[in-house]
Amino acid sequence: MRFINSVIREDIAREFPGLNIEFSENDGALDAVFRNDAGCDLFLHFGERLTLCFDKWRSDYLLTDDEYERLLWDIRDIVHKNAYAVSVMVGSNLYLSYLTRVEIGNIDDFMDDDPVGNAGLRRTGAVISCVCFDDSRTKRFVLEKE
Repeated sequence: MRFINSVIREDIAREFPGLNIEFSENDGALDAVFRNDAGCDLFLHFGERLTLCFDKWRSDYLLTDDEYERLLWDIRDIVHKNAYAVSVMVGSNLYLSYLTRVEIGNIDDFMDDDPVGNAGLRRTGAVISCVCFDDSRTKRFVLEKE
């Protein structure tokens, strides 16, 4: 009963009062766009599963109570600026994206987080973007090719 469009719509509106959320339905799927004039919009799609997209980061959630609570937790942290999306572009290709709750202050913070996994980026160069919902903590770092 919890995973029907009308219940999800009411639950999201109740959970996030005061936010500009636009709902639409198409072919039985529900979409919610958390609008933000000062930053990046947050998109939620409810179809066969729940999909949350913010900047270049995307995550899917199963239709279970635990996964739904995890989805709400992620939305809460994004809109309250406790989490932001990190994306790594190598040229025009997305190399990596994830949601983090730890602020990245500089390029070394990012590289030191996973020195083995990020080692190849020094050879290719990369652009690392850290996007906050209202743009207050949004950062962009350029790792020059060595």
